[in-house]
Amino acid sequence: MEKDKFNSLEQEIQALEQVLEAKKEALKSMPPEEKEEFIRSYTKERIETLEPKIKVGASLPPSEKIQPAPTPSLPSYLVTQDEKIKQLVNDLVELSEQKGLKAALNQLIKINQPFLIDAFHDTLTFKILQELKKRNAI
Repeated sequence: MEKDKFNSLEQEIQALEQVLEAKKEALKSMPPEEKEEFIRSYTKERIETLEPKIKVGASLPPSEKIQPAPTPSLPSYLVTQDEKIKQLVNDLVELSEQKGLKAALNQLIKINQPFLIDAFHDTLTFKILQELKKRNAI
C-alpha cells in the first residue's frame, strides 16, 4: 500500500490537471466520452494504488456510470437507493475533500461493501469531471 501524498481532493484535482496539461493536444481531439473515460480510469488507478485490496468498476457496464442524476453529485443508479446509502457516499466524498482520498478509502475498507466502493468511485469521478470542466481543464 502506497503512502498517500495528497491531503485533500483539491490536491488530487491539481495533480490531475497537471496530467491533463501534459496531454492537452491529445485531449483536444477526444470526444467527451473518451475524456470522461480517461478521468474514470485515472481515478480508478489512484484508488487501487492507495489500496490494492479495493477493486472498483466491475458491477455496472460503462454506459450506466457517471450519469447525472436528479441529485447532481450522485450517479443515476444511486437515485433509487436508500437515503442512508446516498448520505454515506456523499459523506465519503466530503471526507476525501477534507482529508484526502486515503482517509475515505480507509472508511470504505471498514465498511467492506463492493457496491459502496463502486458508488464512491463513480461519484468521485463525476465530481472531479465537473470540477475540471469548470476550470476548463477538459
